[in-house]
Amino acid sequence: WFNWAQDARQREDAQTRAQAQLEAEEERTQEEALQQYNNEMRSLLLEEELLDSQEGDAVRELARARTLGVLDILDSDRKRIVVLFLRETSLISSYADTIVDLSGANLRDANLREARLVNTSLGVQGFLTPHDERTDLSGADLSGAILLGANLKGAILKGANLSGAWVGTTDPKAPWHPENADLEGADLSDANLSGAELVALDLTETDLSGADLSGANLSEATVNEEQLDTVFSLEVATMPDGSTHD
Repeated sequence: WFNWAQDARQREDAQTRAQAQLEAEEERTQEEALQQYNNEMRSLLLEEELLDSQEGDAVRELARARTLGVLDILDSDRKRIVVLFLRETSLISSYADTIVDLSGANLRDANLREARLVNTSLGVQGFLTPHDERTDLSGADLSGAILLGANLKGAILKGANLSGAWVGTTDPKAPWHPENADLEGADLSDANLSGAELVALDLTETDLSGADLSGANLSEATVNEEQLDTVFSLEVATMPDGSTHD
């Protein structure tokens, strides 16, 4: 019996070491991919004048390809680093000219908690069609994020956490005074929107089935009864007419 127990412990120790080695290799691979992406993008910015490029330029296509490629393999925290890098370098502005188009990007489970994503484009550019590639933000953590003016058109946010997120406002004194987020065609099914500021948003083309809207502020939002009938909870939510839901 003693020998059997000793063999079992040895096998367990070997499996633990093997798992630790695999995790270390994965960590190294992730870090190398992120560093390579960082170097490539800085080269495009400094040497290829990416910021001064025009729609259709090869440098933009290269930047998009590099970005979508690396996002497809990075973990949730490193996806955050990429998105904030693009935001800080004005490459994903939701103003007239978005330099790096993130439509179709893999941002599943991305850690964007409390990220300042004002006027940031994460969705489809231009008119939304059934053939557009849609950014996958399913399971992403956007809790407490500032999304005023963000383009989330057509984005897949199924099961995402947007609790406490600031998505819409009518306050003219709000910082940056941007427009409200664009959620046309967004999939918010099963998303956590508890306590989110959804003021004055147009939600008519948004899938809210199974979404948790408890405590959310929907004042002046455009949403129909059929949509609200499909949500998981509206407990103490502020409704479009200003009333508080039971």
